[in-house]
Amino acid sequence: GGGEGGGVVLEGDVEREKTGKGGILRNFRQLLFFWREYYTHRGRDRLSLEFSSHLRFAEWNNIVTKLCADDGSEESLMDMPIDLPRSPYSKPPRQMQGRGGTGLVVQEDY
Repeated sequence: GGGEGGGVVLEGDVEREKTGKGGILRNFRQLLFFWREYYTHRGRDRLSLEFSSHLRFAEWNNIVTKLCADDGSEESLMDMPIDLPRSPYSKPPRQMQGRGGTGLVVQEDY
C-alpha cells in the first residue's frame, strides 16, 4: 500500500477518471488513438516502435485494442466510447489533374 501522498493514485481516483468527462485516462485514450492511426499506416516507424519497446507490433496493437475497448472492462481505459476525430486515413486519395496516369496521388509510406 502507498498511503496518502503526492504521487499515489487511489482506486477511487482511477474510477472517477474512467467515468469522468476529462482527466488523464481520457487524454491517454486519445493519445492511443493517434498512435494507433500513425503506426498502423507507417511501416518504417512501426519497426522503430518494435525496436524501442521490444514488442512486436501485433502484440503492441493487441494491448492498445484492450485499452481502447471503451466498454468498462477491467483493461479498458474508458467505460463508454468517447468522441474521437475522424481518421485522416479514412479519406479517399486526392485526385490530381494532369497528363497520363490514374490521376491518384499515392502517399509513400515513410
